[in-house]
Amino acid sequence: MKFGDEFDLKSSLDRLFPGLSLGGDLFHQSPIGVRFNIGLAEIDRAVLIFNAIFGGSEAIVLLDEDSSWEADPTRWYELFSLPGLIRSSEKPTVRSYESKLSEDEIYTVRWAIIRSSVLSTERLFEAIANQDHGRTPSVRGRVHILDPGAEVLLHLYDDRGMDVIATSVAPLLRLKSSYSSWINLEKLDGKDNAQR
Repeated sequence: MKFGDEFDLKSSLDRLFPGLSLGGDLFHQSPIGVRFNIGLAEIDRAVLIFNAIFGGSEAIVLLDEDSSWEADPTRWYELFSLPGLIRSSEKPTVRSYESKLSEDEIYTVRWAIIRSSVLSTERLFEAIANQDHGRTPSVRGRVHILDPGAEVLLHLYDDRGMDVIATSVAPLLRLKSSYSSWINLEKLDGKDNAQR
């Protein structure tokens, strides 16, 4: 799928995943999804899953949802300020919109369209996994990766696991056939099924 300046992330998410909150737990918000076990020592799993989903994508949308909390700038980075995130001299055009969860909770969603080949997934997933462990670098907010053409959304929620949701079962069945031993929960038939 080619998309550019006319692409609107908010309306695309609303169309693909109606009622979805980026606030977490994508798996239980979607009728179709897979939850993978990752683990701090096995971040390479997240990289392999990313490559299986997005490796053939011409472009993806990298996004984060971040509150206005004060964070130690020597440890926490805003997503698009994370050193080494993009393996290219081209800087992505970052756009944003506000998401109001309540009167007290306002989040900023920042996003950019990038080529999947320039994203340093190792760096990104390491920074997400570091969030709860006091390690640096850590990235602020909840990071998601969307392929609007394939209609797939990925979210490594922390070092423990990753949710992948889609509008159809086909892309998730391919993941299941390759990485079934890493699946914790799956919802491919409309019901939550725990893997053993």
